[in-house]
Amino acid sequence: MNTNAKDVTVNKNELNNWVFIGRGYDILKINPLDLDEAASYNMVFDLKATEPTSNEEGLKPPEVLFVPDSGGNYSSDTKEMFSSYDIQNYFKLAASVGVSDPTGALFSFSLSGSYENAAREIGEKEQVLTYTKLLVKKYRLQLDDSKPKQLGKTFKSLVEKLPQSASELIEKFGTHYSHEVHYGGQAHYTLVFNREEYATMNNNEIDVKSQATGAFQVVKLNASVETCKDLNQEFRNKIKNKHEAIDYSGGTIQKDFDAWVTSVKDDPAPIYIGLVPLYDLVNENYFQGLPDIKEKRNKLKDAIDKYIETGVNPSQSLICYGDELQLSLVANRGEKRYLSTEMDVHYTVTKAAPPGISGAQLPTAKWQILPVNATDMEEIVKVGDVVLLKRGSSQKYLDAQSGRDDEYYPGDGLTSADESDPQKESVKWKLELAYDTDRKEIVEGDFVKLQTLWQNSDNEYGYLQGEFDPKEPKQRVVFFWKWSSRQRQ
Repeated sequence: MNTNAKDVTVNKNELNNWVFIGRGYDILKINPLDLDEAASYNMVFDLKATEPTSNEEGLKPPEVLFVPDSGGNYSSDTKEMFSSYDIQNYFKLAASVGVSDPTGALFSFSLSGSYENAAREIGEKEQVLTYTKLLVKKYRLQLDDSKPKQLGKTFKSLVEKLPQSASELIEKFGTHYSHEVHYGGQAHYTLVFNREEYATMNNNEIDVKSQATGAFQVVKLNASVETCKDLNQEFRNKIKNKHEAIDYSGGTIQKDFDAWVTSVKDDPAPIYIGLVPLYDLVNENYFQGLPDIKEKRNKLKDAIDKYIETGVNPSQSLICYGDELQLSLVANRGEKRYLSTEMDVHYTVTKAAPPGISGAQLPTAKWQILPVNATDMEEIVKVGDVVLLKRGSSQKYLDAQSGRDDEYYPGDGLTSADESDPQKESVKWKLELAYDTDRKEIVEGDFVKLQTLWQNSDNEYGYLQGEFDPKEPKQRVVFFWKWSSRQRQ
């Protein structure tokens, strides 16, 4: 337990960990995977636990509702993370915090250790993460809106001194306060794969998400993943020597999973926090007769929003029409290679970036993604869209069938970025994701399959493909192929 509760006196008869309710939180720094770490700010309300709960589990403040959980004992879910956008959405939708204001919701968690570590794995190290989360639910506490509540003296004093005190108020109380807290326990199981590992399993029709869920079930029983025959052998080989520990919050450490679930009853931790911005408290109900109350509220809102906007906006990861992109191969056996815009030969090739140069700094790896309909310019690119890929600053488009050399001629499926007619069928590419996800937006870091709308002589629609081995000069480079009929070797 990591609660900073020096501003609250707790006795042994009080409900365990009730001091998470009515407390200040920093929406940027709150750790959604371990809410015990989040309560580092002062209490906003002056609350004292004097009233027994309905089940006599302990004392709670009279201004707080106690609601036992009436659902199942626990539930679990697994998510795959391919981008920082996925991480933040997971933390919002499938994790532990609800935020009532749009600015707070947009930037939430983005300066937390959990987000930064996960974003580093996915971004800098180009990894794919799977999170399996299990929740044990016990009860929830909620501020009773029908009962009057007293604000803490320090918070009230700082509000009265606004706008000069805005920075100090944020420093001491954060950006939001907890209106609702759910208690119980949660377990997290994380697996990390490099992109080539993930792409290989995906191409071999291994459902990584379901395999990760199965691995969690094995690990929670203290069994060995390596010897579990219910899991795919290739998957077991990939996770050999990877992280096989489960991180727990709530309860006490036990050798047996069922024993941990039982221990949660005696030592529940916050597993969900519903947050409301602090400026919502600056109103006539709490500050009757305070001059310029509306102006003070607006000044505090401006200060909080400005602070929150120093975080990471996940929408920056969205791909929009008109954006310039680098397209790299996922599974290319070695060095990272980018789809090149250079036209040294009559077909499009991939090239490696020189040492010390990233793809983003490589001028010959720059493609612009454009819509088929000009009216869609600057709109968000989505799964299933048909797009054009324009080569650098030229007016030439990637064409699925115009490449040629001594062995391959136009019509054989060799690509080349030399077509100037954007209406030609063979320059149109349909975007598909290489994995199943509910998300419709295309974001940075996605594994995308490009399917041509052009049919070859066998009436097949193929996919853009890179070299099997870039060191083999006889390889046919960047040609389209049927995704289901041929696997990377």
